[in-house]
Amino acid sequence: MVVTTVEKLEPLHLRKQWMNDLAQAVAFLESVDLAHGDLRPENVLLDRNRLKLSDFDCTAKIGTNYEACMAPYGRILNNNESDQGECGTPGFLGPRTEQFALGSLYYLMNYGFEVYGDRCLAEDPYEHGPKVVDLLQNMEFPKLDGNPLIDNIIDKCWHNKYATVSDLAAHTKTLLNERTDVKESNENRKKESSEVTTLVIPIFNERWRMIMGRIIHGICYRLGVWWRSLLQSVHGDATIIGRASGDNRDYVDQNCMEDEFLARKEFCQDLEKRGLLHALSSGEPEQIGFTFDWYRHSL
Repeated sequence: MVVTTVEKLEPLHLRKQWMNDLAQAVAFLESVDLAHGDLRPENVLLDRNRLKLSDFDCTAKIGTNYEACMAPYGRILNNNESDQGECGTPGFLGPRTEQFALGSLYYLMNYGFEVYGDRCLAEDPYEHGPKVVDLLQNMEFPKLDGNPLIDNIIDKCWHNKYATVSDLAAHTKTLLNERTDVKESNENRKKESSEVTTLVIPIFNERWRMIMGRIIHGICYRLGVWWRSLLQSVHGDATIIGRASGDNRDYVDQNCMEDEFLARKEFCQDLEKRGLLHALSSGEPEQIGFTFDWYRHSL
């Protein structure tokens, strides 16, 4: 018993591409009234991630006797298929034989082993092959529990559900369209996420500038409070001293204090002109050297 197995499954998108490659190739032969007649792994070539058919020795017109039938890529007819040929024979070449072979090839690609190649159907290894032939003739197939879309195609191939191979090729092509749809969906999600980010960042920056503006305004306000408190203290002390001495002359050099206040004010204005507010509001808090947290308050 010779068993063909795959060590590792290829990526799903590549398997879908391969399924379509084979279907399109066989559909082309069908369009010129030909059937390959010997679809099996040995006659499939891999060319830079694309599959191509080879070995056309058994290629013949549709309706010709199927001579190269080999399980599990071909099956002999049972009593319910008299329209396809004589019972117990492979029947005639056509959409039935071609799509059945493709279904078994698709099974190998997506499961990693041939039909019934993952089990021993008889104690004697030499009886395994004939047992597979009997099961296929009776339309008994392995359970399909893989990708639902691919399993659907395999099942329809095995049960001769496609009127033509061209119908099968049109179906496999939708697998590629599905990949495009998924890609477009992912791109749309990324675009929506980018739009949300674009919207949120200006809002964050605006709130950040507002907070820093309030901080600077608070500093200036505190400076004003300090200045008024200082003046009141100075004026109060000056009044007491003046009354005690009988002299109305101000013993405190208010000009000096005013100069100090003006100097502080000019210093703050100079910082603002040099871009302090912009520097504080243009970056993240961590870039400036401190952090803060947002809090949401609800009643």
